[in-house]
Amino acid sequence: MRFKLAFAAMLTLALLASACTLVGQGALNVANDQSGIGADNTTFHAFAADSGDPFPPAGYLNLFVRGDDFGSPPSYGMNGYLYLVRTNLPCPQSEGAPEAFTLADVTIIGVVTVTNGSVNQSSIMLDSPAARQFRFASMEIPELAGYPGLHLLERCGTITWS
Repeated sequence: MRFKLAFAAMLTLALLASACTLVGQGALNVANDQSGIGADNTTFHAFAADSGDPFPPAGYLNLFVRGDDFGSPPSYGMNGYLYLVRTNLPCPQSEGAPEAFTLADVTIIGVVTVTNGSVNQSSIMLDSPAARQFRFASMEIPELAGYPGLHLLERCGTITWS
């Protein structure tokens, strides 16, 4: 089953890439987890349409996020939704406190679906120099219990733009 999903994701990415120009990419890493238990393989790619391409619409970017092992160890079987956000703040790294942002720290791009611990989704974002921020993250939608205003980060990383 995972092979079929991975193949479908690669095929989708290949089709999108063949009709677009890659303008940004990076890794969204597991927040402060050096255990090596879960996969730290979440990738981010941003594509702009070439002249005459029907998708993404003119002035927009297609954002493609793919990764596994979302949720809690050892099963990592999260089913639900996460915000896809951008910010210029560094990814938090703290000991004894959760890695989190407030909604005021970020701009919400969209919502990504997590199924059986995996994300494999495209979203679109209005393209502008201000929108091409250096940090993107996936964060939980509900506030973190015991930490009013904070939303736990599942992944966070630096994006390189061309």
